[in-house]
Amino acid sequence: RHLLTAKHKILTNPNEKTQKNAKLFKVDHAENKIISKLPNYQLNNWKTAKKAVNILNPEIFLKEDPLDYITLKGRWQIVEKKPKIILDIGHNKEGIKEIKKQLRLEEYNSLHLVLGFSNDKNLDEILKNLPEAKHIYLTKSKNERALDPEILKTKLNKKTSLVFQDFRAAFLKIKGMANEDDLILVTGSAFLVSD
Repeated sequence: RHLLTAKHKILTNPNEKTQKNAKLFKVDHAENKIISKLPNYQLNNWKTAKKAVNILNPEIFLKEDPLDYITLKGRWQIVEKKPKIILDIGHNKEGIKEIKKQLRLEEYNSLHLVLGFSNDKNLDEILKNLPEAKHIYLTKSKNERALDPEILKTKLNKKTSLVFQDFRAAFLKIKGMANEDDLILVTGSAFLVSD
């Protein structure tokens, strides 16, 4: 839940409201379920933004569905249906946790997880929050900060994971292995999703 003050600053610490003598506005993410193709974590962001706009100018009317206003590339972006291929730039513990929650709403036979991270990420926190996947493909983006997938394999410690130095080779392998009822999720780095 996000907290908005009358000074229009988003607070993550409710005690800050008292310190700044600011009015508190709460966004209830449980009410008014929005029907949208966006994942739940993005809908919560939308509700916060919509509330902020309403506070700043109550005369502005915004439609319920955020897709009337925004296009989010790389955030739970479905690029193919059979098999379903989803791109999500989740690259930290919080992002991976949200992806895991969103996966529970999907129906699929097997999960193919394509992972690539930048070399400055806290992998211990991220990796212990990964969703369970039957197939894990470790690769890297073209970015100079990309983590070597061999290092990632050592940290992940899953014998069934496959390492690819070239993300194209990883993707071709997946496309050959995945059934049309499977789900392929590419995540871990905005650079990998971009590639």
